[in-house]
Amino acid sequence: MSVLRSKDVNINGINWRAKAEIYDNTNEVVRDCQTRPVRLNKYRLESVSPDFHGVRSYEEALEFLRNGYQPVVERLRSSLKVMPTEYKSIVSVVNSHQGFVPSVPLALKNLPNSMLDMQYNFPKHKVLDVYYDMTASCSTEPEQFIKAGKVLLETIMLLERSGYKFNLYGVQTYCQKGNCTGDLDFFCVKIKSSDKPFDLKRMSYPLTHPSFFRVIGFDWQGKSPITRDVGSMRGMGLYYLFHNLSEPTRIAQAMFGDNAFYISCAQIIKAEWTTDEVKAVFSNVGTKTKAS
Repeated sequence: MSVLRSKDVNINGINWRAKAEIYDNTNEVVRDCQTRPVRLNKYRLESVSPDFHGVRSYEEALEFLRNGYQPVVERLRSSLKVMPTEYKSIVSVVNSHQGFVPSVPLALKNLPNSMLDMQYNFPKHKVLDVYYDMTASCSTEPEQFIKAGKVLLETIMLLERSGYKFNLYGVQTYCQKGNCTGDLDFFCVKIKSSDKPFDLKRMSYPLTHPSFFRVIGFDWQGKSPITRDVGSMRGMGLYYLFHNLSEPTRIAQAMFGDNAFYISCAQIIKAEWTTDEVKAVFSNVGTKTKAS
């Protein structure tokens, strides 16, 4: 079953009435999509088209959600073969009571730590909770979703080789802002646990494919018990209200915990980020400011 959560979060004088429905896996999403009645009739799914949704039918989107999107899996596997391994040990030579060779000056003084030994200092695992917002404007092309998700996944694979660990969530945000208040609905699905290896087939679809947002997400929005009528701004995401990552990260922290970090598909697309830029974003994860 999904978990429902709500919280009021004040950001820059705006009181956000935030709600979230959090799924532990994609199978739970499929179940709710198939069994829930439509609550908001105006949000009934439109005719699906490959040019906009990236699929030919609602059933095809559900099939991808169950089994993954194979074309992206193949592209990621090709990238993985050429990615450098950045995981390095730091080797130092230290004086010790035992070792592989004596330190002659210390041995002549008959000191107990007169042997030289090798010390390996491996980086400690740093666990990041990453919330990747797939919400993007109607002008976003299907291929742009795929490229942005591919950059994110390549970055995470590279950082895991460097000693990082990730809890990874696919997120969509539906919001509306007034003068002093705002409404925000989170659709959140866990894609990867920090103690589990990569499963590219399972992770590919909710992080790269436009129909996860434009078909599955829109369907969820019309059926979830937490969603509210946000008028014409059906797909208005947090990034489009703030045009940065810091305020959305503060909201995500308030909703999901202090270790939460928000990153936007729209930001990656707009700035044409590569893995280097996304890595730089994650390196600043410890400098976040908590929401009031």
